Amino acid sequence: MFRAESLVRWFAPAAPPPSHWRKYVDGRARDYSPSVCRQITGGHDHAPVRAHPSTLGRRDHALPSWQNGDQTITRVTKSEVTVGIEALTHRDDGSPHDPTLEGWDEWVSASSTRNYALNDPILDWLDLYGEAKGYLPDHALPGYDPRTDFREFLFAQGREFEARVIAHLRRETEVRTITDDHLQTRTREAAEATFAAMHEGVPAIYQGVLWDAEHGAFGAPDLLVRADVLERWFPGTLDHKAIKVVAPDLDGAWHYRVVDVKFSGLHLNAAGTDLTNGGSMPAYKTQLFLYNRALGRIQGYEPPATHLIGRSWQRTQRGVDYRSDSALDIAATVPQSGETARGVATASPATGALHWVRRLRAEGATWRATPEPSTRELYPDAGNAQDAPWHAVKRQIAHEIEELTLLWQVGVDKREQGHAAGIRRWTDPRLRPEDVGIKPTSAYHAPLTALIEINRTTDGPPVRRGHGTDPETWRPVPPLEFFADFETFGDLRDHFTTFPVRGGQTLIFMIGCGHVEDGQWNFRCFVADAETEEAEARMIDAWLDHMEAVRQRLAPDLAAGQATARVTHWSRAEPVTFETAYNAAKARHPEKGWPSPNWFDFLDVMRKEPVVIRGAMGFGLKAVARALHDHGLIETVWGDGPTDGLGAMMGGWWCYDEAVRSGVPVTSLDLMKQIVEYNEVDCRSMWEVVRAVRGLE
Repeated sequence: MFRAESLVRWFAPAAPPPSHWRKYVDGRARDYSPSVCRQITGGHDHAPVRAHPSTLGRRDHALPSWQNGDQTITRVTKSEVTVGIEALTHRDDGSPHDPTLEGWDEWVSASSTRNYALNDPILDWLDLYGEAKGYLPDHALPGYDPRTDFREFLFAQGREFEARVIAHLRRETEVRTITDDHLQTRTREAAEATFAAMHEGVPAIYQGVLWDAEHGAFGAPDLLVRADVLERWFPGTLDHKAIKVVAPDLDGAWHYRVVDVKFSGLHLNAAGTDLTNGGSMPAYKTQLFLYNRALGRIQGYEPPATHLIGRSWQRTQRGVDYRSDSALDIAATVPQSGETARGVATASPATGALHWVRRLRAEGATWRATPEPSTRELYPDAGNAQDAPWHAVKRQIAHEIEELTLLWQVGVDKREQGHAAGIRRWTDPRLRPEDVGIKPTSAYHAPLTALIEINRTTDGPPVRRGHGTDPETWRPVPPLEFFADFETFGDLRDHFTTFPVRGGQTLIFMIGCGHVEDGQWNFRCFVADAETEEAEARMIDAWLDHMEAVRQRLAPDLAAGQATARVTHWSRAEPVTFETAYNAAKARHPEKGWPSPNWFDFLDVMRKEPVVIRGAMGFGLKAVARALHDHGLIETVWGDGPTDGLGAMMGGWWCYDEAVRSGVPVTSLDLMKQIVEYNEVDCRSMWEVVRAVRGLE
């Protein structure tokens, strides 16, 4: 492959051009004939130019401008640092740092910074040492079902989305592949081949390998794209001046930009100049920052921004929403000088993550998470549910160390405030909401105070209400009350048949509905017979018909113009709420003219009253129901099988596929029966909780 001594890395045009190329190595000139030059650059002819003495080594001088037709192109200047291909294996001061000779212990891949960037680095420790410490990953626990594994599903979708994007771009221009295996990112040949392709001016490079010897970081961004090509693909991404910037260590009037591809909707700031910082965005920004810094070292120019291709994008400016569902509408700009949180420059988590991974490798084997974490990074974020395959273990550790983020409305930033005040456990008798950044004027103050107080005591009533609402709005049992729960599909299961337009089918695929009749619990579950909008409509029709039939039988006086039957539900923490899901279904089927049920969200009562239960650290249905069950105040609790909406969604997708493959009704499949049982537990436990709360003094 290509070595430092066999590549011409920087050329300034000469006038008149010589009949041969001259390369400087260690300050000595070596001449190359045109035929040899073609060998060096992979068989491509270039106009003869004069090599600059900075071809190898370090540079500390200004670089020239020259005329290209009627345009003046200016090379950027650079202070004295290691440049070009030597930057792969040498620090800025010229000292060698070659992982193929010294080992990889001090080198960190950009993709391995995710957990640190998302403030849950204990996941890295568990990945390296968890099983040796006696912890079992989720897939090794009893009851694990690969059919409901969301993490593996998301990985597969991400790979397919990336493949679609690359295939489309290849139809536009040349996209050269450097690696097809992540192990190749550790080969010097792949890193040198990447530099050779950049030096040659290949329009776009897929899975090129970048090494940053100064910072000990490496990785393979999805794309390295020549700036002019990026602007051609995504008009308006770069201005004319940015396109014309020339990287001093490449053989032509160009520079490259990092472009990554993510199976994610992109949320932009109001001006569209950066990503916001929700979800995985801080991890994306950190990864891109490291790629860009490595790119800057080898091409001699660090672009001011990287770029991201997602499934779709949206932003809101002055109350006006702007959005597109096309993956190829924009390559979102991610400034190198941006932030991953308010006041936190992206450089901070990037630098911190590199130090963290090195320290983890060197010292982590001796650490422990309980009874007191050995280091601050082992405090888990109990609010981060995207933590497979260590979700169960992380929850176990959080409970053992009485982790602050178990508390309602307390995230990592608020935990840090608590730690700064010397409070590390929610059981600390000194803990007040103010210690975790929740002021007395906040609507969260009274509910959190009540939660802390009841959970710090072991005596007295296990359930308390705060008398903060009018009980007449929720305590009297209405003439007819249904308890309902939906299971839904998001649009993540995109088959990419509409690519580049965002696909996937958002649906309600199951509705559970229970009511009390003659003192007994009655339950019906409605399941769409296919994964289609038509089947969804038939299911909702059947559900509404069922409620109307029950109304006519049990409460005929609830006629038009009077109070309708109440449909009680319990909102979830997910962005899509119960009522939002129903309204979206109505929008998909406007011809149906469905009524708007008399919704009643009992979660509002729990929060505003507030009603707190010893053993529940928040107000979610599962936390509340399990705590009441532990106190013997309700009968129903979840068993084996899917235990959350995400598991039900994954299981539902598998069931519809299996029903088509096997030619059987989807409701006949055992996994779908488990999801129905899970749905009924949601509905019945809700009824039992409401009944228990109505009985409180």
